[in-house]
Amino acid sequence: MIGIIKTILCENDFIFGQAFTIEAYEQSFEIQSLISRQNPSQVFLLFPILESKLLEINLLDTLPNIAASFKETTQYEPEMEKNTSLVICVNRDVDSIKLVREAIAIEDNPYYFKKYLFAYHNSDAKSFEQLKKEYNCENNTEFIQKYVINSTNFTAFKDNPANAETYKMVSDLLVKLPVISIAFSKTEKILSVQDFFQEEEIQNRKEKLDRVIDIVNADSKISNEQLAEQLMQLWDEAE
Repeated sequence: MIGIIKTILCENDFIFGQAFTIEAYEQSFEIQSLISRQNPSQVFLLFPILESKLLEINLLDTLPNIAASFKETTQYEPEMEKNTSLVICVNRDVDSIKLVREAIAIEDNPYYFKKYLFAYHNSDAKSFEQLKKEYNCENNTEFIQKYVINSTNFTAFKDNPANAETYKMVSDLLVKLPVISIAFSKTEKILSVQDFFQEEEIQNRKEKLDRVIDIVNADSKISNEQLAEQLMQLWDEAE
């Protein structure tokens, strides 16, 4: 999966920067940097680690070390400090339920970098490449865009996330690597994932409010009890 992640960043106009090594908990970890060609202050640091190793250490304690080591590279510029994202690429070798709690603690930590934890299994790379062929895509970014917005894939994931692990893996790539835009045929602009879901929510609320207005204006003689009952029915339908 590390190769796929690197390719996605390169497809989105990032180039390889310097790799550097940190020492933590009597272990060595190599971190690869990728720098935006269009905006050289934007940097991704890829930190691959086994799940079992991650759960043995306190990764948050290593952040000062990572930051200091990154600043010591010859590529470092002060403008990078607020525009660097650390992507912890976790190879799941023990499938511990503790990883969810660990991911929340890492991503919610406000210090040093923007942090994203992407977890995957060894088989995920093969599944990704196989699906990419089925979608007739040579480009990883194009495949992710097509696969995530496919309504059938999304519905299957929404109805039963446990049986749609592949969709979660692909959509996680989209979320954890916030450089990929989503193109919709109904609009001329390209939206990010966050913008897409915000627009969906806005549209749903608009439709609900339009129906509320219709109910209120339908009959000025309607009693408050009847009005309340109709509005409650509308709310139940929306849920």
